[in-house]
Amino acid sequence: MSDLARLVGAVARTFAAGLGRPGVLQAVYRSRLAELKAFELSGEPVRSPSPFRAADSLMTVVPELRRAADAGVMVIELRVLASGEFEFGYSVGLDSLSPARVVVDHGYRYPGHPLPGMPLPPAAANTGEPTDPHTLDTVGLLVAEYVALYAAVMGRPPQFAAGYTEPEIADAEHRMGLRMPDDLRALYRVIHDDVAEYGVLGQYCLVPLDKVVATYLDGAPGSSGWNDDLFTLEPVVFESHPPGRVRRVSRSDWWVTVASDNSGNYCAVDLDPAEAGTPGQLIEYGRDVNGPVGYLAPSVTVLLGQVVKALRAGEIWDPDPDDARLRPHPSVGAVTDRPSHTWSIAVADRDLAAAVTELDDPLAVQTAYLNDGNDLDLAALAPLRNLRAISINRAGRVRAALPGHLPVESLSLEAKSADLDQLARHSTIWDLTVGSLATPVDIELLATLPALARLDLSGVTVRNQTQMANLADLRVLALSQSQWLHLREADQIPTRLAAAELSGFTPLANAVEWANAITGRATPTAAPVRSTTIPGMLNQ
Repeated sequence: MSDLARLVGAVARTFAAGLGRPGVLQAVYRSRLAELKAFELSGEPVRSPSPFRAADSLMTVVPELRRAADAGVMVIELRVLASGEFEFGYSVGLDSLSPARVVVDHGYRYPGHPLPGMPLPPAAANTGEPTDPHTLDTVGLLVAEYVALYAAVMGRPPQFAAGYTEPEIADAEHRMGLRMPDDLRALYRVIHDDVAEYGVLGQYCLVPLDKVVATYLDGAPGSSGWNDDLFTLEPVVFESHPPGRVRRVSRSDWWVTVASDNSGNYCAVDLDPAEAGTPGQLIEYGRDVNGPVGYLAPSVTVLLGQVVKALRAGEIWDPDPDDARLRPHPSVGAVTDRPSHTWSIAVADRDLAAAVTELDDPLAVQTAYLNDGNDLDLAALAPLRNLRAISINRAGRVRAALPGHLPVESLSLEAKSADLDQLARHSTIWDLTVGSLATPVDIELLATLPALARLDLSGVTVRNQTQMANLADLRVLALSQSQWLHLREADQIPTRLAAAELSGFTPLANAVEWANAITGRATPTAAPVRSTTIPGMLNQ
């Protein structure tokens, strides 16, 4: 028996002992991340945590598999049969399993999700000139005042290392292919970094230039504040607050991350702002930034001034003798309270129009979750003029006369009944999910949506299904197994798909067969199942 077979046998016995009956363990590995799911052989999910005790032992198998197939994503399936035998297989051609997902065109991006290679903005052009002397003096004075204020409070000055020379800054810029704003250059001339978190940038600490360069050049150049995955739950990129200052994009070649709070949040200098923004403005993204990237300050100079002003006024958190940080209060230079872009409401029998009038700031709402409404009239959303995403969950009846002036890009509708004909010709919807309807969804209606790029009809029946190939701009499609089979038999699978999803529980062998049918119209990406049967006994 091979080493791999022995490893898999050990995993199978651990899984069988935890489950105590036949079942299926499926896993998806992406770099260091793993997702595990357990099912009955019938496909019903297993809720008990006991089967997942096999997770650690399954990790012992992954290095062996990666030596055989070098891939970014790997899906694995382990089946415990009623006979007590174990079947094992894996594939490197799928992006996920149950639901099965496959990406055909890795270069495709949704609206607002630009690929690397964005045009060079004038503010980022590397002129080769030294730091402006006046800016250097201004930043130097602010840092010197900060040091004095810090020492007065803490009883000791911050131990900033000496700053960088002009040639060192120029070399970092050359490697990134851009020029940093003069006040950021000036800050690096004065101090090397703030990794000790003294607080010169408030809640963020300036990182060394070599880390700035490494972060900028890691993978795609620039910084990302949003998920570019074609299967992400929230594909729409929302507007930052205040509006008009930060481009509504998921990432930018010209966002340069220069600071961190060491808790999963990051500060970047924006060299390519929106029309109302300023080149060199500071933005933030990360774990605690809900929704769009956050607008932080017009410049490094302004943020430094805000920190110094707060310290002058004594607006600081009580210092901790064991902590080097001196933090302004109220919070300066951190994730702050902004108007929520999300509105979630349990509608029930309430009048939706009346609920809208109760909102403090209707113009701040960009995504709405309308839950458990018995009778919803989407015309009531007219005052939400910046609404971009709607999720309707467990509704009774939905009157879908969505006002045409609303820039809605994503609509997820789960209801018993809905008059979808009222959505005809809506110009901005590119992401549509429809589920639970008792009546079929007609493809002829969907063909009137000029922007439609992502479609999920796996939870409904479909009329005129073979006309789906006529949805010329459709790039991502999610369907049930029977729906995909119908399209395959009619030879009507859309030919321009960038990605596809087979909903629900799917055995690995079926998923690979389906993926090959999808990718066979382009470059095949789904590998055949490698499998072996290892003798064993349940509960052994």
